[in-house]
Amino acid sequence: VFCIVPFAVVYLVLSKSFIRIATANRGHKKIVYREKKMKVSGQRTALLCKEMRHFLGNPMYIFNAAIGLLFTIIGAVYLFIKKDDILLFVSILPGGEDLIGPLLCASFGVLASLTIISAPMISIEAKTLWISKSLPLRERDILLSKADVHTLASLPFIVVSVLLMEIAFPMPVLSRVLLFLFPLTVTVFNAYMGIAINLKYPKFDWVNETDAVKQGLAPFLAMFVSIATVALPIIVYVLLFKFASVPPIEIYLSVIFVLFAAGTAVLYRYLTTRGAEVFRNLQN
Repeated sequence: VFCIVPFAVVYLVLSKSFIRIATANRGHKKIVYREKKMKVSGQRTALLCKEMRHFLGNPMYIFNAAIGLLFTIIGAVYLFIKKDDILLFVSILPGGEDLIGPLLCASFGVLASLTIISAPMISIEAKTLWISKSLPLRERDILLSKADVHTLASLPFIVVSVLLMEIAFPMPVLSRVLLFLFPLTVTVFNAYMGIAINLKYPKFDWVNETDAVKQGLAPFLAMFVSIATVALPIIVYVLLFKFASVPPIEIYLSVIFVLFAAGTAVLYRYLTTRGAEVFRNLQN
């Protein structure tokens, strides 16, 4: 009786109200479809947006791989504030005004070497690599889109830093041109090199994405090689200055710029040919 009576009461209540509640019309507004133009993007742009969202959505990835960008803007602001002291110091040196541009180029080149955004990008795809490989996309576009994230993330910092230096310091025209082109070329070179090294040394056994960035061999090698490629020309010039006659520093810097541009072209060629084949056969 204690079970049947409550059951009967609940049944009667629900039988009177359930249909009415379930079929009630609450006056929801109907969505009216309005025809609009669809935004269409190319495959390369879609891949770039995907990779950029992934990068920007991981704070630890940004902190560990893009710390050089923060140092670049901090260094530029500091030099801009202390420009009078820098100019006073440079005026003491013989031909000091001609040294400002090359020294800034070398400094920005070293700071660009601390950015390794592209180096772990293939390793990070350990669990989703099969998705990228199964899509009807060219392997070269997948690889180049990863490198583009490195370049585009660095570009605003380079432009702002260079503009501050252009305003703060007097320099010859050639130095002003190289001050923008040199760090930009080094950045593109490092972006392509990071992808190339990661193709050779991927790390797919990580537990957390941060492991792929901090503990992978590719990011370490990318940073080491990047710093070496900038430091070696500086060391060579210092040795030449000490033991032999040296060309004008702007001419020497122009030669180094051409070498970086040539290296960038070689890496681009590799990623679009042999590198694409390596990615096609990559297994996690």
